[in-house]
Amino acid sequence: MMKHQPEHTANTTSGSEPDTSSTALSVDEREIAGVLEDYDESALSEAKVSWLFGQWQDLTGLDFDALHNHPDRDRLALLTAAAHQQTGNHDAARKFTRLALNWGCPPQTVAKILIAGIHNTLGCAAALKQDDVRTQRHFNRAVDVMADGSRTELVAHARAVREMTRMGLLPQAAGMVEEELLVVGTAPKANNGSAKYQNASVQ
Repeated sequence: MMKHQPEHTANTTSGSEPDTSSTALSVDEREIAGVLEDYDESALSEAKVSWLFGQWQDLTGLDFDALHNHPDRDRLALLTAAAHQQTGNHDAARKFTRLALNWGCPPQTVAKILIAGIHNTLGCAAALKQDDVRTQRHFNRAVDVMADGSRTELVAHARAVREMTRMGLLPQAAGMVEEELLVVGTAPKANNGSAKYQNASVQ
């Protein structure tokens, strides 16, 4: 009888181990499912397109309650900060800049996007002065951090037109549209629409 007791104890111990590990695995799976639930893989790509083309309201309207656990939340917060910067809501711009940094966005990336925003503002100022050369130069610099190098001018044109329209400079905006149509007309394959920029990286 004494020889069989250790065997019985060993079987009992080894039998309890799978139950513990199985419970732990089950908890981990539930936690992961909770984090990934409602994960929108296209959120960052869409935000980049909105930023490139100056669709600031789309960015300031992002629901960060829903995006709180999104794996790209730092970049989304940064682009939202840039949108608030352009709409004059500086308190919100600071808030989302801090969020982006707290969520792990590299400071160098934050600096690049905010400097691009300064060029956008300078582009708007140049447009008000009807300085076409500086207008185009600043809008080029405002988007080239994310735009494909060969498409920078087309994207900059689109950004400039939207900003001029927002400021009520309709004749200048119309002139920019005509210029862009001429460019597209001479190189029709160069304009692949906004989808071309959905994979642009904020690095």
